Amino acid sequence: MKIQSYITISFILLTGCAGTQGSKTYMANGPSKTEIVYAPAPEKTACEKSEDFVRQGMIFARLNNLKDSELEFKKALQLCRTNAKAYLNLGVIYIQQKKYSMAENNLRMAISSCNKNAATIRANIQTIQKEKSRAEESYRKLRRLTALVRSGKPAGFSLQHLLIISKKIAEYSQGGGFSSDSFNHFLLASRKINEAINQLAEIKTNSTNIVFSPEEKVQIEIKLTKMERQLAKINDQLARIQKEKQAHMKEMIRIPPLAHYNLAAIYSLTGHTDRSLEELNTTLELGFKNKETLEKDADLYNVRQRPEFKSLLVKYGIFR
Repeated sequence: MKIQSYITISFILLTGCAGTQGSKTYMANGPSKTEIVYAPAPEKTACEKSEDFVRQGMIFARLNNLKDSELEFKKALQLCRTNAKAYLNLGVIYIQQKKYSMAENNLRMAISSCNKNAATIRANIQTIQKEKSRAEESYRKLRRLTALVRSGKPAGFSLQHLLIISKKIAEYSQGGGFSSDSFNHFLLASRKINEAINQLAEIKTNSTNIVFSPEEKVQIEIKLTKMERQLAKINDQLARIQKEKQAHMKEMIRIPPLAHYNLAAIYSLTGHTDRSLEELNTTLELGFKNKETLEKDADLYNVRQRPEFKSLLVKYGIFR
């Protein structure tokens, strides 16, 4: 029985045998990052390296090399204990090996990890949105300062002030986080740059009649323009990170239905049809709608004999 492409492009599906009758179960994998590259390419985080092992495990699984596939998923979890895809795929491997207790434990860990990851991602997205607002306000301030300098009106700061702030921003850009693999380090650099720009915009010298020489004007415009470009890069990077986090959130949302489906298969295979019905109810509640799989998956044979099975599918609009 061929699994339909229920999961969209965030995952690569792999069908595999589970149970004695060779039915297919779900395995999921897909890109979960967009590498931040400012200055030198960053060293991968432990969780990013973990994804590499998940991908290698998928290759072995496609070749039906369950032993090596299992080892790769375990390596992934050694690096990142919250890798939900590794737990999910390891659970499926154990179903194929008829190690149902181990499969159940890993599927439960996949669900738990998804919930934790989703909470972190939501918080990150909110933080990014706030930081983008700060960066946009800083950009507007810079544009106003540039306009003042070009018009010959007092900008409130001296060339010395500008050079000090510009040096700070350059340091934050290169050493403060843009080349870092840490999301938190990048946000810290962004905040420091915004603070520096705000400091520049709020400087008020003793004399409001500072007149810049033509040479100073050129230097100031060059510095301000460079700062605008750096700030535009921050905004662009924040937008990319936000998109990455949103994609990761969609990925997290897709894993629990698959984990609950496989739990339903385990309980059906082991004759615990009451528990299988409970897991199927959760699966359908989370949005699983694959009618063909529910009707034909051999692992669900036992639970399909229960009259409640059809009622459950009617309840969620699978059967009319």
